[in-house]
Amino acid sequence: MTGNKKIIREGTVEGKIIGTNLGCMMHFLGTEYLPDMQDKILFIESYETSPNECQRRFAHLKQYGVFDKIKGIFVGYNYDTYKKNGNAFPQMEDILLEYQNNISF
Repeated sequence: MTGNKKIIREGTVEGKIIGTNLGCMMHFLGTEYLPDMQDKILFIESYETSPNECQRRFAHLKQYGVFDKIKGIFVGYNYDTYKKNGNAFPQMEDILLEYQNNISF
């Protein structure tokens, strides 16, 4: 971990970056508006996302095949996320770790 950055899986990747709010991306699944994810690097952020909601969204991305198409993922800023009564819940990157052994990027 470097500063506030956490590396989930080290490596080098090249590709175009597609950036989005994770919640907004869910509205594009199954529509013509979802960009072609093949060989892209996905940059995601969120706003007020609970750990359960984040896990469900990652499950939908996996079921839709997004994780099979992308080359990498970058987790950005998650505003006002995962705190309750001063205790920190798992962060988005921690939840992504659950998927890292089952995805190829």
